[in-house]
Amino acid sequence: MTRPLQAGRSFVDTLPDDIRSCIEPVFAPLIQIEPTCTIVDQGAAQGLILTSSNAVQIARVLQFATDLPCYCVGMRTTQAARNAGWAAQTGGDTADALVANLIARRPPAPLLHLCGRHRRGHIAERLTQAGLPTSECAIYDQRLLGAPPEVQARLNAGQTVIAPVFSPRTARQFVEEFATRGHIHAIALSDAVADPLLSCGFASVSTACRPDARAMAEELRRVLAETARLEAKGSAQ
Repeated sequence: MTRPLQAGRSFVDTLPDDIRSCIEPVFAPLIQIEPTCTIVDQGAAQGLILTSSNAVQIARVLQFATDLPCYCVGMRTTQAARNAGWAAQTGGDTADALVANLIARRPPAPLLHLCGRHRRGHIAERLTQAGLPTSECAIYDQRLLGAPPEVQARLNAGQTVIAPVFSPRTARQFVEEFATRGHIHAIALSDAVADPLLSCGFASVSTACRPDARAMAEELRRVLAETARLEAKGSAQ
């Protein structure tokens, strides 16, 4: 698991029992979430945009008003925002879907996108160009981490490794740390996450059918079954 430690443990804890019984989790966070400020002026914002559960957690620490409308990407982020007190609405599973949804809905503006320092999608810029004034505020950083020596040793042992990867930034760091390991099967959350992993010498790179945790678990089950089949075939030869 290469996600921040809490998120990695949460993903493993929610896996179905049949998957949990077949795996030995190894936690190797390659990214760490760190707040970048202690206070943010909400200004005249009439609504918030939250595109990750990391943003929800930091916004909660910064005590952003929960009476503002809140528009989110994905059900996981939406549910996290609801749990934090916002009447959150999902705008789709991707940044593109959220932008299209908000342009069609035309909510009261200006809007404020609370995001990480490293972000994709140009949400604020695109909404502003479409007539919905939107600013952005980077409230957290995604600091890259190296893999601990004990993890490197485990991955160098040659055993089959399956690595769910959830962001393009993590994918690029994963390649820096583990490229050419021919026994690693990488599972990407989306095509954008898969791109840095391709042609890097891994045993396989596959992509979840939807950019959410449930689809990642479904793909993990499929890859587990496929690797078990290949190993059984190899031992029989």
